[in-house]
Amino acid sequence: MKQQSSLDERIVQIADILGKTPEEVTTILRSPALGIQAVDDIQYVNEGEFRNAIGCDNPDETKRPSRVQSRKAWAILTGKIAADTTDRLDALRAETGIDLKLGIQDIPLEALVKHFDPFNPTDRLTRELKKRYGTTPVVLFDPGTKTVNVLQTVAYMKRVDRGGTVSKAVLIGAQLVRPMPVGESPDQMVDEDPLFPGESLEEGCSIHNFMDWSKATLAMRQFCRILLEQGSVNPTDEARVAELQKSLEHGLAALQSVYKQADLIFRERESEGTLPQLRVKFGGKHRNDPLNITGRNRTT
Repeated sequence: MKQQSSLDERIVQIADILGKTPEEVTTILRSPALGIQAVDDIQYVNEGEFRNAIGCDNPDETKRPSRVQSRKAWAILTGKIAADTTDRLDALRAETGIDLKLGIQDIPLEALVKHFDPFNPTDRLTRELKKRYGTTPVVLFDPGTKTVNVLQTVAYMKRVDRGGTVSKAVLIGAQLVRPMPVGESPDQMVDEDPLFPGESLEEGCSIHNFMDWSKATLAMRQFCRILLEQGSVNPTDEARVAELQKSLEHGLAALQSVYKQADLIFRERESEGTLPQLRVKFGGKHRNDPLNITGRNRTT
């Protein structure tokens, strides 16, 4: 840590905390409301003025910094917490010779993947990777860990950059792993397939029978899980799946009117608070490899 960090270093760290670019933070600090041009100017600004300037009173909650974010940003601005020039970022500067404030877009992919923080969506390097890949799942973690496999991830990203197919899963060593979007954790909880217990939905759809659940409410999905448990639906019977898909278009009441025994069980479990949550960890193993991803997505 540096004892007395420069204003530029503080701006970079504040940008990370607030999820903004350094340029945006610089504009805020130099605005007439604050007028901060150098470290010495900070003493003439109070925390309330700073909070107002960064949008803490914004009526749109989605654009309003949290209390923790604003307090931490203020502490960094005033020097109460030294700007975090971590070993990770220092190593990146030394490795690439690139100023993070001015040339982050020029950092080679290998260096970005090696030094980014996969669990901090506001990290400067994470944001740059997010800008490049959006929500496309491209980050590969070693099986059963939260450690990014740098070599495999870079190779996979380059394959995607060349227009290669985005895979549902990739083989690392002897185990399948699911690529993750930048900034998301491999143990993130996602929606479970109502008709295939333990399996996750992909963008609202089943990867087993391709049934679309995106417009079905949680209650409708829970009802369908009960249908499965009662043996009232065969998830591999295309005709029955199509019939169920059509029933979903008419809402929960339509399902309840057709499947009366399942409705009784649904209402009993609802009152008991024992309905299935239908949430699973993203990246769970596909037990039957229904799409033959083992054979198609091996990386070397």
